[in-house]
Amino acid sequence: MGTLKVAQQLEKAGLPTPQAEAVSRIVNDLGRADLVTKDHLDVRLLQHTLATIAAFAMIAGMFKLFS
Repeated sequence: MGTLKVAQQLEKAGLPTPQAEAVSRIVNDLGRADLVTKDHLDVRLLQHTLATIAAFAMIAGMFKLFS
């Protein structure tokens, strides 16, 4: 839902226009702060996967060393 529609919904609920517009802008800004791109998510997933593989390799090496 766009910022304008949110403000209109708040106005229908009885909030004065300036407050409705301010609240809708704040909510919109907060929502965008946590968004990531697919590329960013792919990179972070790859980093996590490589770190997990490295940890398993280290554990496997320790078992081999102490067995």
